[in-house]
Amino acid sequence: MYSGTIKLGATTPCYDSEMSEDKIFPFDHIQTQQIYETAKKFTGKIMQPIFSALQQEGKRLYKMARKGIQIETTLREVEIFQLEILSINIPYINFRVHCGKGTYIRSLVHNFGERSLSHIT
Repeated sequence: MYSGTIKLGATTPCYDSEMSEDKIFPFDHIQTQQIYETAKKFTGKIMQPIFSALQQEGKRLYKMARKGIQIETTLREVEIFQLEILSINIPYINFRVHCGKGTYIRSLVHNFGERSLSHIT
C-alpha cells in the first residue's frame, strides 16, 4: 500500500515534487464526482511506462529525467487492486493505492491527472 497527494493542474519532468513544475493546466472544470469516477477507472491491469529506478545504459531513468534528458520508454503491465480517494481539496487529492509489484506510483498519479483534466473516459 502506498499513499500520497495528487496536485491537479501541474506537471514536472519526472512526475514528482522534487523538481519545479514545468507545465500548468486549468483545473477549474473538475468536480469532486469526476475525481471519484476517474479513480474507478484505475483498477485492474493497466499499462505504464517503465520510468523509475530501473536502469537504461547503466543510468537510473528517474535521474535522467530530472536532468531533463528525454527518455524513450516502453510500456509494461501492472495491476492496481484499489485506488482509494481519501480526501479532496482541489487541486489536491489525497489517495491510497494497493497495487502489484512494479507499479510506478508517480506514473499512476500523472496518468490520473491527465485523465481527470482531459475528461478522457
